[in-house]
Order: sequence, then structure tokens, then C-alpha cells
Amino acid sequence: MTSGRRQAWCRSVVLLGLSTLCGSGLTHTSVGAGNEAVLAGAMPRVFASCRWGSQGAPVKSREAIERPDFNGVWQLHGTENLSGFMQSIGYNFFLAKAASLARVTQTIEQKEDELRFTFEVNPPLLSPRRTSVVPVGAPEVPMSDDAGREMLLLNPRWEGEVFHAGLRYVDPPHELTIDRYLEDGYMVEHVRYPSRGIEMRRIFRKQ
Repeated sequence: MTSGRRQAWCRSVVLLGLSTLCGSGLTHTSVGAGNEAVLAGAMPRVFASCRWGSQGAPVKSREAIERPDFNGVWQLHGTENLSGFMQSIGYNFFLAKAASLARVTQTIEQKEDELRFTFEVNPPLLSPRRTSVVPVGAPEVPMSDDAGREMLLLNPRWEGEVFHAGLRYVDPPHELTIDRYLEDGYMVEHVRYPSRGIEMRRIFRKQ
């Protein structure tokens, strides 16, 4: 086989392979003389543009996930490790126990770019009623917990179906994270203290 005929045969094999790939669902690009190198460079980008699940179906993009609706009045229904968690951030045993018995209500007005919270505690601890407006994406939002201690909500944002933020207690300092999400019709506040490996959840039922 002459050199010229060998090159033509190789080019035909390459084009046949590309045509097979395009026919399997990838975007087809017409091929002319000298286009082999262009297609070869484009193929990795074609594969990288799709993410696939374990069954071969496209994975749902984060933008397509529907955000939960937190609007309404939510009554504290139960807690998980609340007393131990409060003691880890400096509250004494008696106040931590009292917090687990308090009647806590959160009223939420949810908009596209902010959430407005009204917190009520009965019997009152040190901060019985307060209101906080949380703009989505704000660097920090001053707040206080149910016992009146100052804290900062850091970069509150949506992460799929979860409203996530950093949480910093001012004095004494503690670096936490807080997630808010729906689970089986209940609203969950999930707070973690990463450096100490401890976490707690408060579970609210809609009224």
C-alpha cells in the first residue's frame, strides 16, 4: 500500500469511529478535510458536559431542584442531643435542660432573596421574642439564640434543597454550621460543631 493510500485508509477508519459515536446520541459535527484534529479536541468536552447516574440517566442539575417551602408557623416537636450540644458551647447543665423543655415557635416568611424569622420562646429564657431578616448571600447577619447570646449567620445560601450557613458565636467564640431542610413534612434545624465532632437537631411541625 502506498503512503498516500495508507493515509486515506487511516482517515476513513477515524471518521467511521467518530460517525458511530455521533450516531449513539452525541452531537454530530460535519467532517471535512483537515477537521479530524478539531473533532478529536472537542470529544473530551462533549463527555465532560454531561453527568450520569449509576443507571445511565442524566443527573438532575442543582438549578433544577425545587426549593422547599418554609413559609408558615412551626412548633418545636422534638430535639436530638440539644442538652449535650448546648453544654458544648458553654451553657450550664440547668439552662441546657430548660431549653429542651421550652415551647419554641418559629414563624417564617420566605421570599426569593430573603427569609424573615420571628422566634418565640415560652416560658422565656433570656430572649423570648425576636425577629431576624436573613438576606440570601449576605456575608453575615447578626442574630441571637433562644437564650439571648449573640451570634452571626455567615453567608446564608441555598445548596439544593438545603438552606445552609455558617454560624459563629461571638463571646465565647464557637464556629458552627447550620442546615435547614424538610424531612417527612417536618422542618429540621441541623447544627454541627465540626471541630468537636458534635451535632444536634431540632425538629419542627407546621401548625
